Amino acid sequence: MKLLIKINNDEIVQVTKNNIIGFNDAIELLIAKRKIVCANMVALQKELDVLNQAKESEAEQRLFAKSDSIADIFNKRIISLPMNQVAINDAINSLKVELKNIRNEIREATRINNDIINSIYKDVLKYAIEFGLGDKETISQSYLFTSNLKELSGAVLHKTVFAFRLAYINIVRDILNIRLPIILDSPTGKEIDQDNIKLMINVLKRDFYEHQIIIASIYEYDFESVNKIELENKLISM
Repeated sequence: MKLLIKINNDEIVQVTKNNIIGFNDAIELLIAKRKIVCANMVALQKELDVLNQAKESEAEQRLFAKSDSIADIFNKRIISLPMNQVAINDAINSLKVELKNIRNEIREATRINNDIINSIYKDVLKYAIEFGLGDKETISQSYLFTSNLKELSGAVLHKTVFAFRLAYINIVRDILNIRLPIILDSPTGKEIDQDNIKLMINVLKRDFYEHQIIIASIYEYDFESVNKIELENKLISM
């Protein structure tokens, strides 16, 4: 620090380690104190790590108690893991290629079973025309394998889904000789007007009279034989 001091004869000299009394002892004392402080700091750091681990564990337990599943905890732990972005991208690309190959295999397999595909398409087209959804020009056979029905909306979506399901029920009956039950949940409450409801009910009465038809609704529908179960109170008491 280049400190200067004045001695008895008013001489000014610079302070150095050579003219400080007990300099070496003072340095050794400071070194010893530093070691003690470092040791205490290491001990405190260990205690802090233990407390942080306990805090994280308690937080995870609270999160687990609030969550319906362990998905949130799993996601948080995944995010905290060190990731190799290149390896992840390679894995994603590999899975995309595998998915494409599987879809190609499915496409080839469905081409082999032409009788089944043609039968399903014939029924889908029949019901689609009857429900006013289109014709052979607008609904191709490839539309059977669409995965994007959600692009439709309102009554068009519900009638399209209904036509698909009726066609699937028919093919299960024809191939496996199994008459699946048909369950309708509040058909009137799905943006479908009364004319379309009547049309759908008439199709069920005409083509699926041998199937069990279950309708959950506050309305009544025109069937010849009805076993009505009326819920007057709550289905489940709290």
